[in-house]
Amino acid sequence: MLRSLARFILLLASFGVSNAAQSASMVDTARGLFDQGKYAEARAMLASEAAKGSNDADVYFWMAKSDFEMRHFDDSIKEVERAISMNPGNSEYHHLLGEVCGRKAEHAGWFAGVGLAKRTSAELERAAELDPHNVNARRDLVNFDVRAPGFVGGGEQKALDEIQQVSALDAVEGHLARLDYDQERKLWDQADEECKFVLAAKPNRPGPYFEVASYYERRENGAALRLAVTEGRRNAGDAPRFDYHWGVAAVLTGDLDGAEAPLKRYLTVPPRSNQPSQADAHVWLGRLYEKQGNHAAAVAQFQEALKEDPNNRAARESVKHEEK
Repeated sequence: MLRSLARFILLLASFGVSNAAQSASMVDTARGLFDQGKYAEARAMLASEAAKGSNDADVYFWMAKSDFEMRHFDDSIKEVERAISMNPGNSEYHHLLGEVCGRKAEHAGWFAGVGLAKRTSAELERAAELDPHNVNARRDLVNFDVRAPGFVGGGEQKALDEIQQVSALDAVEGHLARLDYDQERKLWDQADEECKFVLAAKPNRPGPYFEVASYYERRENGAALRLAVTEGRRNAGDAPRFDYHWGVAAVLTGDLDGAEAPLKRYLTVPPRSNQPSQADAHVWLGRLYEKQGNHAAAVAQFQEALKEDPNNRAARESVKHEEK
């Protein structure tokens, strides 16, 4: 009897290990689909695992990330809350919940928006509390605090304090956090200096160069943007997003023959919420064709941008300009 019971317990244990391994393998496969921009396929695969009653929190976390990329914010919140219920001490889970609430707040009415903003602040702070080295969560806190009023959890002094925390963890990220602050406060001279600090540090990862490039794009400083891309490729290796920034720099500097190909290559890259949208690439192609005098092609690109993102202000304004 005791031997039979022992064999039964071992069988249950091996079944649990096997299920856990199978779930982890499925999550890895789904993450591969996610990285390819196949968000619906990734979610469907994970949903089939969730339907079996999976107790792997990562299943629901990656479902939430897939929903977020597809702008299914309510579903994303529900799934990441489920992941948190299984693993409440995971900083990345709370960070994602803060991101989703923040994005949903942008499209909510005033009353709902206030509640979502407060929750954004609380979740980002919780993520930083659980993992003080979570630089991404702290950077998002800076962005939130510098833009949001105190009654929803933001505030200028909170942003400055958080910048100090980020700087203590990573000097380059500290300069980028300060760049976020300076841009919001329209402190352009200081922002330019932060960009110089970042480029002088020669980071070996592409993210910092992308952020500096995005700043120069907003300032329409084509020469500085081209320099940021050149430095990025030299120190961090090539990455598809550099095509976008190079194409924009070419439009801004008047290198009209060098703009079209990189922008079109970027349109083949899977879309991601943390990088320039395909609508943005269509807008810059439209601006290129405007400069070349091909107004029909320009309008077609602006209209394509509006199909991708009906709220794209640059595309709307450009269409109106072309119609005059």
